[in-house]
Amino acid sequence: MSTPARGFVRGSILGAAVARASTQSLGLALTQPFRSEAGRERAAAATDKQIARELFAACGVLRGTALKLLQVLAMEADLLPETYRAEFAAASYRAPPLNRALARRILVAELAVPECLFAAFSLTPFAAASIGQVHAATSHDGEALAVKLQYPNIADGIRGDVALLRGLLRPTRSGSVFAACFAELEARLAEELDYRCEANHTEWFRHHLRLPGVVVPRVTRALSTQRVLTTTRLGGVHLDQWLATHPSQAARDHYGQLFVDLFHHCVFELGRLHADPNPGNYLFLPGGGLGLLDFGCVRQLAPTFGEGLRRIMAPNRRPGDVAEAHRCLGVHYRRDLPQAELGSFLVRWGAWLNEPYRVERFDFGAADDYFARGSAMRSELSHCLERYDGPFLFFGRAHQGLMRTLQRLGAKVRLACDATTTRRDPIATPVV
Repeated sequence: MSTPARGFVRGSILGAAVARASTQSLGLALTQPFRSEAGRERAAAATDKQIARELFAACGVLRGTALKLLQVLAMEADLLPETYRAEFAAASYRAPPLNRALARRILVAELAVPECLFAAFSLTPFAAASIGQVHAATSHDGEALAVKLQYPNIADGIRGDVALLRGLLRPTRSGSVFAACFAELEARLAEELDYRCEANHTEWFRHHLRLPGVVVPRVTRALSTQRVLTTTRLGGVHLDQWLATHPSQAARDHYGQLFVDLFHHCVFELGRLHADPNPGNYLFLPGGGLGLLDFGCVRQLAPTFGEGLRRIMAPNRRPGDVAEAHRCLGVHYRRDLPQAELGSFLVRWGAWLNEPYRVERFDFGAADDYFARGSAMRSELSHCLERYDGPFLFFGRAHQGLMRTLQRLGAKVRLACDATTTRRDPIATPVV
């Protein structure tokens, strides 16, 4: 695999994509006055989809920070069709790896020759993603380790990538919605590129997350740097591999509830969110445990988040209450819309969001109609939205990742707001 493009080359690739997007946007603007209202909506949606394809193609060439940014945006909104989101999910842990000689050079430059550091080290990675890849190793005392190496030059041009992606999205309806999010994206991505920050996050969760069944790996500080992160290696499989074993409904329900409890525990009790819900960041462990990986993207939540969520899920809500609760989360609706129009949408949108929380156990294996109805309201949501605040982007991404995982599992789970981890007995941090 070649290393990520640098400097002028990156600017040229994304700049060309921006130019093509601007041309498509101009063509749309010139023809919209001659269409009906329904026709304008269809044409705008088709243009957004075409621009998304341009974005996907450019970021696919660049990899690195550009692809990582697009993964974040694609998880939250209908910026891309489902087929593209599926490709990004696969890229989270199945990207083409660096060649073996380059991987060795990175490790030597950061620490030392692998023969001195480990009893065994595989130069062929077992996982590779947008900004780094992971190698299996064994310590001199026989412990199984996972060693993550960051791709060379990946930190170059973060600001330029963010600016160019902002320019590419500006002509689309997503441009104004995400306008307030780009500074947050840049800050979180800078953190994610410093593996020392990830080591700190990993240790924080290992110390504070007391949820039975969830395992956080232990960091080996002596073998970690800004571009190398070494942790204990967990012996599990990813979601696709686990589903391929045809697990029972009881096993699906068990893991589904574990995912729900983990999300609620982070939001309502820890106030800190593991905000990268890519499938590659979870391992299904022998004995029913869940391994939680990759703490590069962590978001501390404001106290208003938990309160806003509880207000959204409260019974007998008025549209104004829903809008105010959403503002607590960082979701802002257009103030120029007629109140009756916005109120009608918020009632229907709120009812859909709350549907899984209104039953004892929601069956995600029979939820195709539920998700279809949500997708049908997306264009109306886009019409009513003014903007997202930066922090909500990561919260929304984590919540949508939870819902998609539950759908893949086909699990029957309790989502009610009181089904938090307080109903479980705390245990000591797992020794792994």
